[in-house]
Amino acid sequence: VGGRIYPQMLGTQNLTKSFIIKFDINTPGILNWQINNFDTLSPYNGFTCVKELKNGDILAGGGIDTAILNNHPPQNPCRITIISPNGTVKWNRTYNYSTNPTQFYFQKINSINLAANGDWLAALQLFNTAPNPFFFVKYDSTGCDSSILFCQSQIGLNEIKNKSEGLSIYPNPTKGLIYIDNTNTNRKPINLKVVNALGETVKKEELIFAEQKNTIDIKELPPGIYFLQLFDKGLLFKNEKIIKE
Repeated sequence: VGGRIYPQMLGTQNLTKSFIIKFDINTPGILNWQINNFDTLSPYNGFTCVKELKNGDILAGGGIDTAILNNHPPQNPCRITIISPNGTVKWNRTYNYSTNPTQFYFQKINSINLAANGDWLAALQLFNTAPNPFFFVKYDSTGCDSSILFCQSQIGLNEIKNKSEGLSIYPNPTKGLIYIDNTNTNRKPINLKVVNALGETVKKEELIFAEQKNTIDIKELPPGIYFLQLFDKGLLFKNEKIIKE
């Protein structure tokens, strides 16, 4: 993994695109696949780390920037990309941890390791920021970070907290039935998704919080880890990890 350098330049700096190849270590001269035309050209695009998941998918971390080509200060958020074993990009997501997005910032993921429960532990580095340029972030297997900043980037944290107040989701673990208690009955209809550990939606339905309890039936799903997600007008405000026994 890395950044492929192109002859196009911005000032005195060559432009790059994120670059990743896969090959058999016994025959390194023969490529299984390569991705070298993935991004818009920029001085700061590139992958900086890679990890193979248990299902064979490739988890690549790095940074991406497009603002500088539009005469804006460099704005380089972190990025995570999931690539299938045959080289198909399954999804690509960016995460901005800058406290002042109107100024220059440069972020990258230096390393990703797998936790025992399948979550991802990432070591991040931020340039031109204070007071903590180095920190760690834990992502679940759907790509949501531990502060829900990615899962709900369009709603402030206070609003997320307000929307989640009064909700109780149980039992966990469950053998098939999940109950959602709601002490705030003045809610509009909301949408529910159940997502498996691969990020695939395995159940969808609309909930009406006119009553204080809703029942979700996942008996038909195989045992494993799932994420119960609640959306209001398309915006995620609750992401609960559920263990199906």
